[in-house]
Amino acid sequence: MNSEEFKKLWIGRSFRCSDTGITVTLTDDNVYPRAFICVGNGFIDLGDGVYCRYGGNIQEIKDSLNEDIKKDYNETITTKEI
Repeated sequence: MNSEEFKKLWIGRSFRCSDTGITVTLTDDNVYPRAFICVGNGFIDLGDGVYCRYGGNIQEIKDSLNEDIKKDYNETITTKEI
């Protein structure tokens, strides 16, 4: 998996710690192979495209704002490729 495919997989996704209520949205700044991202009392290890893992009491949040972030990023990548 190349770096653009990796970023498309993760950017725009949000996660919330059920213990603390802290929410983290993944952006271009914090998405890269083997990134370790704290989410309240939990974590996300983005891995290298072959694996990823979660720890703690976290949930992924699905809403239209996250989809808009992901769509904007994907449109930017498509424009760069042209």
